[in-house]
Amino acid sequence: MSLSAGLLDGSAVLRTEAQKIPAFLRRDLLVTLSYRAAFVSDLLALFTQAVLFYFVGRLVDPSKLPEFGGEQVTYLEFAAVGIALSVFIQIGLTRVAVAMRGEQLMARSSRSSSRRPPPRPCSSGR
Repeated sequence: MSLSAGLLDGSAVLRTEAQKIPAFLRRDLLVTLSYRAAFVSDLLALFTQAVLFYFVGRLVDPSKLPEFGGEQVTYLEFAAVGIALSVFIQIGLTRVAVAMRGEQLMARSSRSSSRRPPPRPCSSGR
């Protein structure tokens, strides 16, 4: 097998796997929409954050913000990147914590199911 043949096989596998992404996104959207109150409250929170950062951005001097590609960014753009990063980190940390808690509970339940229960004291009524 040559290097180019292996590379083509890898790109074909990547293309095949990438075709599954819309199905995952559709499933996640349907699950999210099934919890309507949480979905609406998330949208409301996102809108509130955007409005808040728009007004805070009016207080910030634009010359203090960095330039990217020769263009001056707005504070809202700057804050949107920060919000996206914080949400990504929050989701990652939450998933790790949930996984760790699940493993702790599984270890506890498997440990307790393998031991005999302690003897109960008898009460004679005297």
